[in-house]
Amino acid sequence: RRMSFSWKVTCRNIFRYKRRFLMTLIGISGCTALMLVGFGLHDSIWDIIDNQFGTIQHYNTVVSLDANATDEDLESVWRTLREHDATELTRVDVQNMQVAGTDDADPLAVQVIVPRKASALSDVITFRERVGHTPVAFDDDAVLVTEKAAATLGLHVGDELTLYRQDGMGNATGGGAQVRITGIVENYVGNMVYVGPEAWRQAAAQDDGMDAELAYRTTYAVTPDGQRARDDLSADLREVPHLSTVGFTAISIETYSTMLSSINLIVVVLIVLAAALAFIVLYNLTNINIGERVHPRRGQRLHLPGDRDPLAGRRSVRIGARHLAGGIRHHHGGGGCGDVRTDHPSVELPVRLPAHFGVQRRGGAGHARPARQGGYGGEP
Repeated sequence: RRMSFSWKVTCRNIFRYKRRFLMTLIGISGCTALMLVGFGLHDSIWDIIDNQFGTIQHYNTVVSLDANATDEDLESVWRTLREHDATELTRVDVQNMQVAGTDDADPLAVQVIVPRKASALSDVITFRERVGHTPVAFDDDAVLVTEKAAATLGLHVGDELTLYRQDGMGNATGGGAQVRITGIVENYVGNMVYVGPEAWRQAAAQDDGMDAELAYRTTYAVTPDGQRARDDLSADLREVPHLSTVGFTAISIETYSTMLSSINLIVVVLIVLAAALAFIVLYNLTNINIGERVHPRRGQRLHLPGDRDPLAGRRSVRIGARHLAGGIRHHHGGGGCGDVRTDHPSVELPVRLPAHFGVQRRGGAGHARPARQGGYGGEP
């Protein structure tokens, strides 16, 4: 299919001149890059919330008791959760610890999560690799490290990881306990180390300050959604003695959404910049096309259908002058009003006549007559 004339002119101007070609190429590339960065930044960041609190983490409620809680208090928590239609109840022990790799890097603060039953934790958390989503097994002897923590410490599957107790100031204490990593799992919020019950007991035997038998005072649960349901559950749980915290995933999602809302402004700025750059490129190319049609370069005239000849204006002036002179002659020969006052006090009418017309003055008034005879408006 043949290209239209506008496309031909555009392609000619782009490919014929290197400066215009580079301007177009850089402009389009810049627009595309800004758009890609803007939308890519938005999608990649907001997907963190959906992946973390939907695909990976299935529980939406965390209930913790303090160190003075008894077994009766734990039973009260479970009873209250079941009364509010909670499911997937899982008891875990959560400790803030320091971990270090085999090199001399500084320890990293993490949360060490040890479930009472390994199979129960797999029901509320999906353990998988980020690339390929290959499932990672979690059993009593497993030690799983989240991907960000492993990358920071330079650890891989099969490496040894050292667990240190953490004091009130956040410093590592004790001699530490070494465990072997069995898997690296996908995670986006926080640094976690998931340790099976048997693997924890073996690690605790290496450090006298670590408790081999844990109390498992934290409970993960899946509760009904809705603000009213959360308020009722919180009110009933506050009646349980030695209650420490009650957390809901919905509140965490709102917090992260508020923190990430500023990203939307950055995305808007990038998109506006891309649109402005595209406008500048198109404006310049359009001006170039118009400029070549109005002021063509010598020897590079584009003959466009309906395009004006540069001499058309001059010919129009000559033809108008001939008609004017012919009218003057007609009225003068017929006895009509044939005088054209060239010295009018208020209005002057400059008239350009061809060379073969003459102008004579008689009696102080200007009388124009042709130098040779011809019809009205006739060609010389």
